[in-house]
Amino acid sequence: MYFAGLRPAEAAGLRRQDCELPATGWGLITVKKTRPQANKRYTDSGETFDDRGLKHREGDIVRPVPIPPELVALLREHLDAFGTAEDGRLFVTGGGQSFSGSAYAQVWKRARGLALTPDQVESPLAARPYDLRHAAVSLWLNAGVHAPEAAERAGHGVDVMLRVYAKCIDGQRDVANQRIEDALVLSATTVERLRSIPGPLSASGLTCANAAQVIPRIFREQCRVAAFGGIWLHPADLTQEVFSQVRG
Repeated sequence: MYFAGLRPAEAAGLRRQDCELPATGWGLITVKKTRPQANKRYTDSGETFDDRGLKHREGDIVRPVPIPPELVALLREHLDAFGTAEDGRLFVTGGGQSFSGSAYAQVWKRARGLALTPDQVESPLAARPYDLRHAAVSLWLNAGVHAPEAAERAGHGVDVMLRVYAKCIDGQRDVANQRIEDALVLSATTVERLRSIPGPLSASGLTCANAAQVIPRIFREQCRVAAFGGIWLHPADLTQEVFSQVRG
């Protein structure tokens, strides 16, 4: 739930055939089913758990979620130690049944007591297993993952995700300012390199302010000169040539 941002019911429905777990590098989970817990009277099967499609999605829609090497290793170790249920589900009891919400809530409570300070235990920090999913999405957004990509991985609409997680990206003004400043410095450095290259760009009065107008005009002029000399020079070739000098 923390590494992949899964909902508890999605984790309960996860099967071996839904997982790509390479020996090294990133893996992939394809979330196809959920297995929510409900009163037997309200399930189609008459059981406490019932297989259903993804939340807010049509029945045949799936969601691919890239997973980092840490989770790949954990899942491989889990499979080696415990295997799967008959239908391929990863997380089941010794009898092949799904864990009840109360069972893993008790384990979570004990884990908090071992991992957190007494003050933290009394706080709302990671109070529920579901908070692992919130922590995952918050981490993605604060790491700079674009909102549409984070929403796709989490199974949210972008508007819903930004509303739910708005607080986790508050206070990012200084970070945003620094990124903009870095981009401006990079732009100025690129222009200076272009001006230092012998030829029409250096003689054009190129600046950051007029680069968008000057560079395309120079490219057109260079193409015409090449054509008069009996050589056809495609603008893309010229672009690649100039910017290879800039990078150098």
